[in-house]
Amino acid sequence: MSMMPLELDLESSPKSMSGYFQEYELIEHRTNNETITNSDIMTIVIKNSSDYTNLAEAYLQVQFKVVKAADGSSYTQAERVSLANGIGCLFSRMTVRINGQVSEVVERGDLAQHMRGLVLYSQDYGQNASNALWYKNTGNGTSVAATDNAGFDSRFARTGSDANNDAVETTAFINLSELCGIASVDKLLVNQEISLEFTRSSASEHIFNATASPAKVALTRMSVWSPRIVLEPSADLVIKKSISGGVSSPFMFHNWSSYVSPTLTGNQGTYRVISTSEEVDYVYVAVRNLPDADQVIDANNNPQAYLNGWSSCEVSLNGRRYPLTRYSNLGDAQGRTGLPRAFNQLVKSAHDKVDYSNGCNLTFDEFSANQTLLAFDLTAKAFNWSKSNSTIEVHYDLEAGNGKQLVVCLVSKKQVMVNYQGGQAVVSQA
Repeated sequence: MSMMPLELDLESSPKSMSGYFQEYELIEHRTNNETITNSDIMTIVIKNSSDYTNLAEAYLQVQFKVVKAADGSSYTQAERVSLANGIGCLFSRMTVRINGQVSEVVERGDLAQHMRGLVLYSQDYGQNASNALWYKNTGNGTSVAATDNAGFDSRFARTGSDANNDAVETTAFINLSELCGIASVDKLLVNQEISLEFTRSSASEHIFNATASPAKVALTRMSVWSPRIVLEPSADLVIKKSISGGVSSPFMFHNWSSYVSPTLTGNQGTYRVISTSEEVDYVYVAVRNLPDADQVIDANNNPQAYLNGWSSCEVSLNGRRYPLTRYSNLGDAQGRTGLPRAFNQLVKSAHDKVDYSNGCNLTFDEFSANQTLLAFDLTAKAFNWSKSNSTIEVHYDLEAGNGKQLVVCLVSKKQVMVNYQGGQAVVSQA
């Protein structure tokens, strides 16, 4: 008979409780609709159960083919068409609900995924094995011809048509924690129904094409694999007894969401990103060309190339400017003498994240060429006791801003309280 520690509860580390696991098995949860080939919204529900689960050990699996948008036919083996980047670029929005209550919303997750992949190394094999098709795009950003972009070549090798010119069905899987912050919290949940809603991004955002025929991603299967955990009766009794008396379980995490400005009509201006009650710690800002519906990658179309068209930039939080000394001398006209400072801040922002602590995924040459991503550290600020809304603005000065877009990624602190009282829990935003 096991000796039960008095402190055993839902706040205990799942790893410390593994000795009390009677069963542990990853269970597949498929989309509500069996046929999702052309679906724009896909919902996966982890059904309510008296068993336990841990979203930090769950992953998303997607099976798909890259085919012609017009009729669903295959490309030839020689035609170069593939994803713009990892499987995360397929989803522009993700909503997580616990017992029907919204717990987290990830806006423009496709762009946030891309920026996070540049700022931080991916967490492949951090919790589960990963096969997310994430390969950093290389080259000058104007071509996906053979050898011009090593990242595209790697994705194309796995998603292109076979020797019979038939589209290959590709399987990719990614840690759920890479897509939503709440899944990064290593904690048990019980008596919950968890709904994950995925909204498909525009094809012009997630397809790189070198042909005259626009492509689409035909989804054939999509599911979340999450652990089903059964505790031995004595441990289960201790936790269920504590729940019956009322327990609040906090989930604290970072949310990565992105926003895109309207098409710019000049070189200078201010873009008000959002007014939010959440505490924003970091802001990443980039400028890009507008995605083209024909998907063909050239000098004027690459939605994942962040142009070095800056002269200067700063952001403001409720009127306070960051950094204190504005980023300046970034462009060709100023000899790019300010770029090393901006790159240093980007690398520093990567090392500051204690939940990753693995450095930056860009070299200085890549940063200065076509992945110019400006980082702003907003962690030094007065605490918002009143929980009033905070306004984030970007003050930009570009060399050639007409027809461009700003892409802004906000890394915000979130806290969700899962309040157990008897049966199912009530979820609240703290």
